[in-house]
Amino acid sequence: MNGRNFLFPHRLPDDSAAAAAASLATPFMDEIELDLALEGLNALSLGKARQTDVLSISLSATDAIGHGYGQDSREMHDNVLRLDRNLGAFIDSLFKLRDSTRIAFALTADHGVARRSRSLYPCQSSRHRFESTSQILRPASVP
Repeated sequence: MNGRNFLFPHRLPDDSAAAAAASLATPFMDEIELDLALEGLNALSLGKARQTDVLSISLSATDAIGHGYGQDSREMHDNVLRLDRNLGAFIDSLFKLRDSTRIAFALTADHGVARRSRSLYPCQSSRHRFESTSQILRPASVP
């Protein structure tokens, strides 16, 4: 990120604390979260009784990778492929554990991303930013 660690795939640091921090911006974080969600589902017996249970999972690696490496980076492409495979495995496992006719999914995102085009961003100075797409031709100064 930021010109460092440009070889792909990336190696995690040898130090366990540094590796744990660095793993937040890897596809492995979402895989770990989905594994823990299945463990929690079983431990709490979610979905076994008549009442409605809610299991909320926040998968944030895509956001961290996008901000760190960019939306068109090799890291993002790798992440999306792994996330697709991991979500598929999670759903398959969930359907084996619980009645699939009683499961509903709601997928949300906190924001999207548009491809960055030099024609949209004529001023590459860090002193300027655009408040909205309607102001593309009129950059707002950042204090």
